[in-house]
Amino acid sequence: MILLFIVSNSAFSATWKMKDTTIRECSGIHTDSDALFGGLYASNEDFTFSICPGAGATIYYTFSMLQLEQGNDTIWLYNGPNTSSPLLAAYTGSPITMPGMITANSGCLTIRFKSDGSLQLAGWTASWTTLPPPVIPPVLGIRAVNPPTCGASFFVIEFDKKVQCDSIVNSSVTFSGFNPPTVTSIVKFGCGTIDSSKFARINLSTPFIYNCQYIMAMNIKIPDVCDSVYNFVLKDTFNFTNCDLVANVSND
Repeated sequence: MILLFIVSNSAFSATWKMKDTTIRECSGIHTDSDALFGGLYASNEDFTFSICPGAGATIYYTFSMLQLEQGNDTIWLYNGPNTSSPLLAAYTGSPITMPGMITANSGCLTIRFKSDGSLQLAGWTASWTTLPPPVIPPVLGIRAVNPPTCGASFFVIEFDKKVQCDSIVNSSVTFSGFNPPTVTSIVKFGCGTIDSSKFARINLSTPFIYNCQYIMAMNIKIPDVCDSVYNFVLKDTFNFTNCDLVANVSND
């Protein structure tokens, strides 16, 4: 297997106000609800906001401003998808020095804020970034499922794990060997409702007809949980021996 990669990231970060929701964004700005005039949060708020980019992701959350009513209004941060997850930190009041960076390594960071019915203040402004888990390329297999048969115009390949169907249909495949066929299309196969599959159908311009060794190379782009795209070249070598030998016998 040959591995190459190209990384692309967007510098745009949206601003999200505090409310009951779960989002998958890998970066952004997070503020209080700004429900009242002058940018203040409201009384008797109780919101839970979860940031869940994906399994294996690490989220880094940093306050740039924090102003809450001391002892009565509190923000909690949890290492996981809900408030039953391990508590990372809790803050109230208006610290002179901003809290340090908060790190959630579970794939999710959950933030809960609760205010009482008396004094409302300016709330907070924070930002977050995400370190996605590395993309592990799939292993390509030709022989395991339905290897090419003699004269067939297509065959099915298998990966060792599920791959996004968009990555499959946008890939490219070439063969090397004696008089190899060219590929006319790559069709997603068995994707179902989750839009990923371990299989793909390779349609050929001409069938395999020579009993030889061939190498299949698949150029495929796979995104990580933050939509940075990695380019992999997957290879598999197989011996094609499915065509009967034909002998011409002449009588002299």
